[in-house]
Amino acid sequence: MPKKISISEKRKWLEEYESGKSELAISSSASRDTRTVKKALDDARRDRDARYARSELMKEALRNHQDALKKELMGLIRSLESHRDDFAPLSWNQGVKSIFTWAGKVEDLGYIPGISAGRRSSNIRAASTAVDLLRQHLKDDKLRRILIQWEKAYIAHIAARVSLQRKVIAMLSQKTGYGVFDRPPESPPYLFSYTAGSTLYQDIVGLALGLRTRSDLEKDTVADSRDGTVKYHDSKLAIVPGDDRSCRNHILEAYRELLKSEEFRLVGNSYRELDKLAVKAKQAVEDIVLLGYIPGQCRICRRLGM
Repeated sequence: MPKKISISEKRKWLEEYESGKSELAISSSASRDTRTVKKALDDARRDRDARYARSELMKEALRNHQDALKKELMGLIRSLESHRDDFAPLSWNQGVKSIFTWAGKVEDLGYIPGISAGRRSSNIRAASTAVDLLRQHLKDDKLRRILIQWEKAYIAHIAARVSLQRKVIAMLSQKTGYGVFDRPPESPPYLFSYTAGSTLYQDIVGLALGLRTRSDLEKDTVADSRDGTVKYHDSKLAIVPGDDRSCRNHILEAYRELLKSEEFRLVGNSYRELDKLAVKAKQAVEDIVLLGYIPGQCRICRRLGM
């Protein structure tokens, strides 16, 4: 029975054939029938084509994998952008995550990438396969260490904003002596949480973050004795018949006290720390982008033989 021809020998014959050696010469030197050599050459070509096709598929799979990781990475960095000045973690109205009822964890109030320490964010993106794979790649990268710091700073900043929101409501009630509601009680006097609270908060946060240097709040908050209201532009902050002027003054007194508060200071300081870490994270991402691929390894890489 003729000896079985190994794939390595078939490859060797194909190399000789493509270098100019004839099938007859190959069969003569190998002491094989020319039909056997011809079939072996065909087998070697199919093997080479299959290996090439697999190689190309692997390259394409790896390229697609890296592209998906890069897309997720860029999305992650966009999520690190500083929040706009009127962002309030809690709602000024009754309901879920309300200034009136919230007693949950600060981590549940906003998007945390969840990539640094394996935390699962409430945002669906953090639970995606791409994020899990990116986390595996960044296990030993400096970007992960920066993200751990960023997440802690983010939580501290959100906590500072929540404290400021609560301070605004408490200060308005304390200075005016009136309740603050999102739904009118049976009769005035009262302040609206979603106008009075939100107006003061937005103005104060903008100043704390350095996004504005002056305010028109004191100039444009007016008492209207015709309907017993206190207004800021077209927004009614309070309905206090017969006490509109005094209430206006007390609202502005609360505003000035808030600008001197520890809550105001913490919002500004925590924001600046968050911003510095976001810059560091972006620089680390730029390094990875310039590198041309996401370093490290994940379970997909291992399956691709990387």
